Amino acid sequence: YYSGLFGLLYGGTVKGVTVENSVIINNRPAEVQSQAAAVVVNGLNSSKYENLSSRNNIIIAKNTVTPSVSNALVILGGVVGHANEGATVHNLASLNNRIFGPGDSCAGGVIGRIGGSSLLTVCSSLYSGNNTIVATNTYDLNAMSGGVVGALIGESQLNNAYSYSNSIIASSSKAFRGAIIGDIYNAVSVNNVYANDTCSCSATDDYHACS
Repeated sequence: YYSGLFGLLYGGTVKGVTVENSVIINNRPAEVQSQAAAVVVNGLNSSKYENLSSRNNIIIAKNTVTPSVSNALVILGGVVGHANEGATVHNLASLNNRIFGPGDSCAGGVIGRIGGSSLLTVCSSLYSGNNTIVATNTYDLNAMSGGVVGALIGESQLNNAYSYSNSIIASSSKAFRGAIIGDIYNAVSVNNVYANDTCSCSATDDYHACS
């Protein structure tokens, strides 16, 4: 389930789009994946995004995930929800947005999640400022929150990312948060990033506690 200006982009191109002063809510049952973003929610098959921005929006996914549900990940991004399967992303800006994700959530100021397939996804020139990014979970599941990207996984690359004056919150027994990226795993490359943020994290599991 996708909530945003463009829900699912399959091999397409989106350029020069701004979404502002909007309220975007994805309110779905716990048994399904829930994704929300201002411009493009999910892009597959070498999609391209360029010169996109999001300002003064409220973005919420209300999914409540129970421990018995393993496939109901909540993905939220200020501009793009999930960039995947060989996507090319350039020059995205997210400013003054409020991004909230309960459940097994992955929230990013610009992009919720990058990567996850065998095709290389390349993202460059991402800007995040004055956003509030919140990922919470009352169960024993992940909460990932990043000033620019919630999670960077698989065959993915991030170049030239900037995060400033953001409030980044991850609250769970398995909480991950970062001024740039909430969680990184598998083969990735990160180059030329800068952050100056206020970050907070609540984690009771020492293995997952934030630094």
